[in-house]
Amino acid sequence: MTTVQIIALIAAGALLILAFADDLTRPLQRQARSLRSRYGKYLNRSLFVQPAIFGLLAVLMRDWVLTSFLLAAGGLIAYYRIRQSMRKANEIQVRQVLQLVVSFRGAFYLRPAVFTALEEAGKRIEGALKELVRIAVESYFITSSPQRAFDEFRKRTDNILLHQFAYILEMGEETSSETMLQVLDSFLARLRSHEDLERQVETGLAGVMSEIRFMQGAFIFVMIVVAVVPVLRSGWTTLLGRMFYIILVSIAIAASYYIERQILRLKEQIQ
Repeated sequence: MTTVQIIALIAAGALLILAFADDLTRPLQRQARSLRSRYGKYLNRSLFVQPAIFGLLAVLMRDWVLTSFLLAAGGLIAYYRIRQSMRKANEIQVRQVLQLVVSFRGAFYLRPAVFTALEEAGKRIEGALKELVRIAVESYFITSSPQRAFDEFRKRTDNILLHQFAYILEMGEETSSETMLQVLDSFLARLRSHEDLERQVETGLAGVMSEIRFMQGAFIFVMIVVAVVPVLRSGWTTLLGRMFYIILVSIAIAASYYIERQILRLKEQIQ
């Protein structure tokens, strides 16, 4: 095949790609839009800072064993951060429950009907809690059974505060509106106290988290220096050096994960 024929084939291929580019990429575009609408709300730049750093280290180390290890570690960190973001997005905070109860009390005071007030309160909240309220309200209007609606509400959440709120609403079906308002006021006082305690704990943990971030940053800085300086890097690319490098980085990642899990468990105990 002559040079002219090769150039002609390349030109023809380029023209075909340009002519059918939209048709070829349309399925991919639809898939990308679907993924973006489903998972885009969970993703932000901060999630990919640590994985990107590990990707950079993988490139700088230029050793097939350590590069593969660092890429795998970065992928695991990205997976963990995305799962963490998804869990947090679906987590119901005390302040959200407080907002729901405040809105419900206002609506119930004006019109003392539990599910009518709950439907009105659901319009003033967002996120996973809004969906829970919508399901409970729709279940009641479809079945005309408060018990079925509250059972459906409880089944979809393990939040203790929401279970207590559901119990109050059940009681409201059988008590006077004055008693219901008094119970709601008492519940609101407990929620505000709970919110204050949660805020104090988060303030205290902020200092601990800043120290952890500083240590992580210092460790990553040392790793980058090792990867950039040829003399230092060569010491880690031997068989023994690779083993120590992998063990050292694995311990650092495991320690960070353990500390974060302990802090998360402490927050869950407060909630």
